[in-house]
Amino acid sequence: MITVEMVAFLKELAIELYDIQAVKFGEFKTKVGLTTPVYFDLRVVISHPKLMVIIYNLFDLYVVSLPIQIN
Repeated sequence: MITVEMVAFLKELAIELYDIQAVKFGEFKTKVGLTTPVYFDLRVVISHPKLMVIIYNLFDLYVVSLPIQIN
């Protein structure tokens, strides 16, 4: 389930990915030969600690929202 808090982190994530040029728009060909209008270069994320924190927070919120119990 996506919460309001998750939506806020997702918006921040999208902006940060665009700002560091991790997301690009155009015409790109994938390794398997498909053409796509969007390219995500996630290799640059590791160089941006603020972005890593946003991603961690999203994963944390998601895992906590899962309807499972860990003993």
